Amino acid sequence: MLFESRTLQWFANRVETVEMRCNAHREMQTTVARHLLDRERRGELVQFEDDEARAICISSDMLWELSVRHADGSQSHVASFSFEKCVALLQRADGMRLPGNVAA
Repeated sequence: MLFESRTLQWFANRVETVEMRCNAHREMQTTVARHLLDRERRGELVQFEDDEARAICISSDMLWELSVRHADGSQSHVASFSFEKCVALLQRADGMRLPGNVAA
């Protein structure tokens, strides 16, 4: 729990909003693949580490999503099969770095 609290606080200090979702596709009783397609149709490009990570989410029915809105109004959406993977991907995608004592 300490990792998540420190990580989320770090994001909160650097971005306008942070949204974390786990298995949001289940709210609509749909599949991961259809949920992702719906987000893409709405113009929300969801980044995965690679095609394999996306395939793991679809086959395991496990989807973590992390979205941030930056001060300039831009948004970043990343997804993976674990929260830690989402944090690491967002760091790489946006050049954001956690302090040295908090590793993703």
